Parts: sequence; C-alpha cells; structure tokens
Amino acid sequence: NRLTFACDDALHPVGIKTGVIEENGCMGCELIPFAGQRQAASEFKFTLRLDVRQNPLADVLGDTCQWWENMEGYEPLDVPDVATLPVYSTWYSYHQIVDSPTIETECKLAYDMGCRSVIMDDGWQTNDDQRGYAYTGDWQPQRLTDIKEHIQRVHDMGMQYILWYSVPFVGYHSENYDRFKGMYLYDQDRSKASVLDPRYPQVREFLIQTYLDAQRKWELDGFKLDFVDSFRVPESEHPDAKPGRDMDDVYEAVDVLLKDVVYSLKAANPEILIEFRQSYIGPLMRSYGNLFRAGDCPMDVVTNRVQTLNLRMLSGNTAVHSDMFMWHPKESAEVAALQLLNVFFSVPQVSVKLEQITDAQRAMLKHYLALWIRLRKTLLQGKLRVSQPHQNYTYASSHDASNLVGIMYTGQLLNVVELHIPDHYYINSSAIPGMVLKSKRGMHAAWTITDCYGTTVANGKLTGQTLEHFDVPVAGMLHVTFI
Repeated sequence: NRLTFACDDALHPVGIKTGVIEENGCMGCELIPFAGQRQAASEFKFTLRLDVRQNPLADVLGDTCQWWENMEGYEPLDVPDVATLPVYSTWYSYHQIVDSPTIETECKLAYDMGCRSVIMDDGWQTNDDQRGYAYTGDWQPQRLTDIKEHIQRVHDMGMQYILWYSVPFVGYHSENYDRFKGMYLYDQDRSKASVLDPRYPQVREFLIQTYLDAQRKWELDGFKLDFVDSFRVPESEHPDAKPGRDMDDVYEAVDVLLKDVVYSLKAANPEILIEFRQSYIGPLMRSYGNLFRAGDCPMDVVTNRVQTLNLRMLSGNTAVHSDMFMWHPKESAEVAALQLLNVFFSVPQVSVKLEQITDAQRAMLKHYLALWIRLRKTLLQGKLRVSQPHQNYTYASSHDASNLVGIMYTGQLLNVVELHIPDHYYINSSAIPGMVLKSKRGMHAAWTITDCYGTTVANGKLTGQTLEHFDVPVAGMLHVTFI
C-alpha cells in the first residue's frame, strides 16, 4: 500500500478521481462529496480516512472495511453457512428458457458435485424470451407454473432455492405498469421498462410485500435482488410524476426500502440469503445482503479473478461469490478448469449444462469442487495475500495454521516463506506447465503432483533444497507436506 483513501458516506453519490499530475509526476487524488443531488441542510458532516502505511494491500483494505462496518447503520448482515458453499445458477446455462424438470435434473447433478443452493434467474416469471424487461413487474410464475411443488422437490434433494427479482423495473407490457403511473423515476426504453421511485410509500410497500408473499407461499430460502443501481436521480423529473412522496432523497429512500426488506424477510427466516452483484455493492450494501457476486463476465477468467479478489479484500465476512463460470462445450478439461481455478478464493457459482458436459469436464469439476469444499475454511477465512495488482494479480494465496493454498496465474516462480504451515497446495492456473519453488531455508517435505482430475502423476521428497522445479501440468496441483 502507498495510499488508501475512503469516506464515511456510502449512501449518497461520491466522486473519486485519481490521475497523474504531469508537472511533478505525483498522483492527484480527489474525492467529491457532492457528486450528485443532495437535499439542502444547515450542515453536512464528512469524514475522510487516509492510510499511508506501507503494509500489504489486503491488510490495509481489510482495515478500511472494518472501519466502515463499525459505523452505525453499516453493520453487516449475518452470513449463513450455506452462503459459503458452491451454487448452481441457471443464467448462462439456460437464460430465460427454464422449466421445472430440466432444472431439477441439473440440481440433482449439482448437488452430487457439492452445490447446496440454486439461483433461479430471469425467466421464471415470463414466457417472453427476448432478454428485455417488457413484462417484468407482475412477478407471477408464468413459466414455472408449478413453482411451489418445484421448489419443494429441490428442497427434498438438499438444495436451497434463491429466486431472481429485478427490483426497480416495471415493464411497459406488465399488468402493474398502469398501477404505478406517476411513480416512476425515469423510463428505460432500451429495456422496455420504467424504474420505480422508492420515495413513494406505495412503491416500497409493493416491493416488500412482493418478496414477503413469495417467501411465505413458496418457502424461498433467498433472493437475488438485481439492478438496485438503477435507482438513481434522473437528470429531470419524470413528466408524469404525481404528489404523494413521503421522502425527498432517492438514495435515502432506497436505504429505507432495503432495510425494511431485510427486516421483513429475516423476521420470517433468520437464515435468509440475499445476493447483490457489482456494480451495486459497497460497505453500506453489506447491511442489506450477505452474498456479493462479481459482475457479469462470461468466460473471462481474468476479469472474474480480479473482481473476486477485489471484493474479498473489501467485503469482510460477507460471502463473496464468483460470477457464474461457463465454458464452450468442446473445451478441454484443463482449459475449462481455469474458469474455476481463477475464482478459487471466492464461492464458485456454476452455470453450465451439467447433463451435457463431457465426462472429462465432469471429472475435473467434481474433483476441484470437492477440493474447494475441503479447503473452503482456508480459502475464505484464511489470511489473504495478493501479488502484482497492477498486472491483474499474478499470484494469490490464503493460509491458516494448517493449510496454505496458493494459485499461480502467470509466471512459474513461487517464493515459499511459511514453512511452519504443514500442508501447502500450489495450483497451476496459468497456461504454461511447470512450477518452481524457492525458499531461503532448505525445504524438507514430501510432495505429490496431481492433474486436473486429481490423479497422481508424480511424487517425491525434498531433502533440503532451496530451489526446485516441478512438472505441474496446466490446471494441475502440487501438494507439499513439510516435515
């Protein structure tokens, strides 16, 4: 770390700018408290936190995160254990074309691989499959007509059920559209939907009751609440806006809405799961949700890696999830494995058609999900370390008293420092086979190399070497047990 700066207001729009000052070669850092509209007040209070300690980046960001969570109103939502277990998502695998028998087959296969919850994404509530939101806002199970029985069958498999809602959108062709005429912030023609204005009590009551009714009727375990970032102040007031607002500030109204949603849902189920995704996540959002997912980046291992590591360093104990990973059906198991290995320090979300993947892909996925589950305490709760953030993180590791898990994303040389930790797991998530361990002290250990299926391909012993090369295949692992 060289400089970390943060402010104590994560509710209202705040601008952040950084850039090179050409005249002196320094970095100019700017933080703008009034980047958006604010209601007039006699005084405003604002705290700027500066951290210039030259400590590891993950530690400094972790301290910043703790500073936020100790502030009144920013207390994080509890995280149930199931939030830290692998998830099956229907989005990339099926998009809006979903039906109960198909998804139940996928859930059975996902359960056998270690997934303990499923996210039913967009599509359950409409027969429209044009990827827009023209019919959004009624929230009736038009495609999953047997939704209650369907969810019960998934529950009987041992899986929890999370249902998708686009919080602010009401589609132009929905039955509810006219009901909220005059209570929209703005129209979004490209999505064929309008964005509700949370300053109207009727809007907040409608949304809260919608989720609460669904939870009670269908015994939902969680909600994927999408597009919360669409609640924003428009450039001009909607031409049809009518009187009746009980709040003036849009962002404060969103805060009231989400806090009331959480209060209502937790009263019915204290273990409720609520997922948010980038870009609408941050320190205050931790008080409304307990699953933070990386933003959509299908098949983009680098972006998924960077987003999940960034989230891990700033999200405390909130469960950080990967964007759903997928691959081309004809991809080799080794290349497909990179989709999972690049997000190994987050909770994996799987979104491929499990019934159709190859036997090799299935064996790889089952092996690495089992390893992830076995090491999840170290991966999610251990001491996180990252290298070269300016190069999209070339290496990351997490360790506790028993295990160290390190993943090499680029390069081959790894410096081994923590020789007191018994078991080290080094995974080759680069496109190049081979790995070199280097230590200032002699290494005494037994080692095993496995491929992406978990099959042993070599083993041996270290008897005091300080530098050693290992033929670790792409998507393979070197397990070292120090003596």
